[in-house]
Amino acid sequence: MGGIPAKPIPPFNYYLTWSPEDLLEEYRRPARIRIGGTIQVVPALSGVKEEVFAGIGGKFESFYTDGLRTLLRTISDVPNLEEKTVRYRGHAEIFRVLVEIGLLNKDCPIYEVFRDWLWDRLKQGSEEDLAILRIEFWRDGTVSGFELIHYYNMDRKRTAMSELTGIPPAILTKMFLDGKINQSGVLPLELLGLNDEFSHEFLGHLKKSGIQFSEF
Repeated sequence: MGGIPAKPIPPFNYYLTWSPEDLLEEYRRPARIRIGGTIQVVPALSGVKEEVFAGIGGKFESFYTDGLRTLLRTISDVPNLEEKTVRYRGHAEIFRVLVEIGLLNKDCPIYEVFRDWLWDRLKQGSEEDLAILRIEFWRDGTVSGFELIHYYNMDRKRTAMSELTGIPPAILTKMFLDGKINQSGVLPLELLGLNDEFSHEFLGHLKKSGIQFSEF
């Protein structure tokens, strides 16, 4: 998944639409993945792969970030699980170098100065963005899955990323108040999604909000 600017400005080709400190932490923190049934730790920004998205101009790449979180526990019967972040090509290499030379290390003497400069650079240009999500399922050499491409809301002046992160919790809150969720405790969305009735209604609410998936 990735939230990227519709009008990228080199060299970073990125516009900051969420917590800047969390963005840097995502690039510093090692990523946990599962390979052959075993959880492994790999460097963030590694595993770079070129990506193509139909109907979108530009060249993209994906790389490891630590985004699996609860999936490593809740989806225990899947031997291979990976999560990657999508950016314009070349982004991972720039930030990998910044990590390696220590400029993104909080112990670096000029960390705060460089961080503030970087944040200013990442706020240049237009906030108009698009958010991309692709989920792939591999079995016996064949692939299927879902893809979502969501664009900046021009009418409401809302970023695609803010809608993708804000609308689902709002839907879940309404479903809870309507009695459609009657369990207590911490409920990861992937476990709620195992219920066909819940999934159908949840996806229906997403569609009404203008968030739609395509299946391949």
